[in-house]
Amino acid sequence: MKIKSKITLGFGTVLLATGILFNVGIRNILTEKLETTIKESLNQIMISTTETFKYRTSINLSKSNSDKLKNESEYLTSYLSLHNECTAEIRDNSNNILSNNIDVQFKDDIDKQLPQVANNSALVKIRYIDSNAYGILSYPVYINSEKEGTFSIVKDYSALYENNIDTINLITIIELVTFIGIFFTAYIITTTVTGPIAELTVAVKKIEEGNYDFSIKPKRKDEVGILASEFLKMKDKISSQFQTIKEEQLKVITLEKHKKQFFDNVTHEIKTPLTAITGYAEMLKDDISDDEEFKHRALERIYSESNRVNKLVLDLINVTKGQSQAEESFTDVNIKNLIFTIVEDMKLKASKYKLSLDTTIANGIIIGQRNRLKQLFINLIDNAIKYSSNGKIITITSYTENDKYIIKIENHSEIIPEKIYNSIFDPFIKTNNTTEKYSSGLGLYISQEIVNTNNGEITITNGEIVTVTVIFNLIKNSSC
Repeated sequence: MKIKSKITLGFGTVLLATGILFNVGIRNILTEKLETTIKESLNQIMISTTETFKYRTSINLSKSNSDKLKNESEYLTSYLSLHNECTAEIRDNSNNILSNNIDVQFKDDIDKQLPQVANNSALVKIRYIDSNAYGILSYPVYINSEKEGTFSIVKDYSALYENNIDTINLITIIELVTFIGIFFTAYIITTTVTGPIAELTVAVKKIEEGNYDFSIKPKRKDEVGILASEFLKMKDKISSQFQTIKEEQLKVITLEKHKKQFFDNVTHEIKTPLTAITGYAEMLKDDISDDEEFKHRALERIYSESNRVNKLVLDLINVTKGQSQAEESFTDVNIKNLIFTIVEDMKLKASKYKLSLDTTIANGIIIGQRNRLKQLFINLIDNAIKYSSNGKIITITSYTENDKYIIKIENHSEIIPEKIYNSIFDPFIKTNNTTEKYSSGLGLYISQEIVNTNNGEITITNGEIVTVTVIFNLIKNSSC
């Protein structure tokens, strides 16, 4: 009896020790994955912000590099902090702070990083404070291939860190429950579990190595079989948590990539007209030609490109406004009255291009954000006008079907090129077959955001007749 008790105690001790090692291994793996994700995110931010520095410091060619950095520092700190959801600091080569909105608790971290950054290398540090995690990035700023200072940011990754801790806690709880049960049943199973325990030991080692792609088949229905079944459930749960973490990492990386792409597109769209405006303005300023026709053409180009920038800025304001209005309250919206009002407003513009609007609108009430829905239909009808063939009718119809309210906007147009059609709802996607000279390519992007926020669907059918279909949930038994 004493021998069996000793065996049981020894067996339980071995299991507890294995559990501790297993827990430590899991913690290390999860921490490594978390820190890798943070570093990848900060690297994407560094690439994006470097392009911003290049663009902002290339505007005024008459100033010295140091003056450019000093003059643009406040704007860059404010803009990049907002764009990347972080805080930032810019210093010159003498370590003087040009602009800063970083919390004072990170000052020592940045001060310690800067000597290494001075050697022309970027540096990343991850700091844990209570239940929060922060990524600290510092890298040198170059203007015209000359190092003019350093840029530092602090970004909060507490949400990822909290998810990491939750996963570890879940694993620990499962582990404790499992091993406590094993310990109290150890006396019974020590005489019959040599083979199954050996198999479980191999399985535990695989998990410690991060391998979850295996299976064991419990053949017993006693405590050993129950143990093996519970172990498999624990393994599958941990594997599922790892998959969730990977998906969250992918979301973070994808989000940063989309932010960079959006910013790069905005930069390009603004830079192109500004280059033309600056070029023609300099020619007129320097009076390089006495040709009155050239001067008139230059002024026309400056005027048209200014309008182009102005329209882009207005569209970007609409994008931002759409994000800020995402919390607009949802109310009952008489969709028929809303569409009729918009159609009446748009008829004047349609007639300018020798187009007419033909409407057949059904009664219906939906729950939605009235102001954003108004912006949606203005965008879609305006698009139909811009891309329609002259002398054609734009048809706007709606009907109800299976508790859905369906709106169709049809216009005659050239067939949309396949490359553009496949990315039609992406920002800055546009074609040249429009009646208006310039288009920012943000209209359908904004429209899709509005439809998604209002729990609807939007599709576009391509062809000589382009059909935009929008579907919303209809309030049952509604009448207008």
